Amino acid sequence: MSEKYIGETLQGIMEKAEGRIIVGTFASNLNRVQQLLWSAQELERYVVLEGFSMKTNVEIATQLGYLDVNSKTIIPAQEAVKLPPHKVIVIGTGAQGEWNASMMRIATGEHRFFKVEEKDMVIFSSSVIPGNERSVQQLKDSLIRQGADVVHYQMMDVHAGGHAQQEDLKLLLRMINPKYYIPIEGNLHLLYDNAQVALGLDWPKENVFVTSNGQVMEFAGGEGKLTKEKLPSEYVFVDGLGVGDVSEVVLRDRQLLAEDGMVVVIVTIDGKTG
Repeated sequence: MSEKYIGETLQGIMEKAEGRIIVGTFASNLNRVQQLLWSAQELERYVVLEGFSMKTNVEIATQLGYLDVNSKTIIPAQEAVKLPPHKVIVIGTGAQGEWNASMMRIATGEHRFFKVEEKDMVIFSSSVIPGNERSVQQLKDSLIRQGADVVHYQMMDVHAGGHAQQEDLKLLLRMINPKYYIPIEGNLHLLYDNAQVALGLDWPKENVFVTSNGQVMEFAGGEGKLTKEKLPSEYVFVDGLGVGDVSEVVLRDRQLLAEDGMVVVIVTIDGKTG
């Protein structure tokens, strides 16, 4: 579905919010951020941007003229806390449940300015990246436990995939007309499907590289080729002075420490009586 439709849905949801609105989305999804800024202006709310990447992306995009923003709409958190909750929208990172991101810090009470309050509306304007299901669910549970009203993409149309469709890729290829096309980031079948788009537009097969992590590509004298050489790209485990030969027992213990922590008990014992 289109971003315009998502924007209309988001605004319809936000119009019903009685308190503060907190929206978690990807900092790279500037279309979504634009929709939220327009809605904020329409609803006469002020926006606080949370997360380093969110602030940086919006600042760069605004300077380049890609975002249409009223300079009075975006305010710092210090000013927002002085306003009534129904005048504030927080747009932040961390909808994937990342521990150090703004949404998690708000949910755990570790944020400098914001804590979850009754009647807060929290919108997850993103889908869950595979592998993050548990952390996202824990984040949602924490927010609900504290009285927030949580809305996510499985309930309403508050997110559309940010990945390019085939026609988008075709348009990109025709506009840029690169000599070489190298799909990256994803499982092999996804890279293969991506490459098929270029091949379908009559790109030479030898100029479309489907690679694996660590595989070496060589470019010299205006020509490129995919070599059979591979560099180490797997996880390297280090245990004290040992590198790469860490036993399963050590890994299991490290996993337990990472997930559950540890307790150290210091007891003073009388040497004579025990």
